Amino acid sequence: MARGGLQVQLCCAAYVKAIEVLVELTSLQKSFLTLNEAMKTTNNRVNALENFVKPRLENTISYIKGELDDLETGFLLVKDDAGI
Repeated sequence: MARGGLQVQLCCAAYVKAIEVLVELTSLQKSFLTLNEAMKTTNNRVNALENFVKPRLENTISYIKGELDDLETGFLLVKDDAGI
């Protein structure tokens, strides 16, 4: 009978260890899921910046440069007419 008690104790210890490992595994799984969601959100933001915000800013910069060039050309024409 003493041997049977030892086997039960070993079985209980193994069960407790298995439960601890499962709890740790579940915790890691939750962390990975949270990280995955954060990565998806970040990728969506990067895509929005690359596909919408960046092109708009580039178009705005191009427009402003064109307007400044037009103003400079107009200023040079006025300067030539004035003989400066």
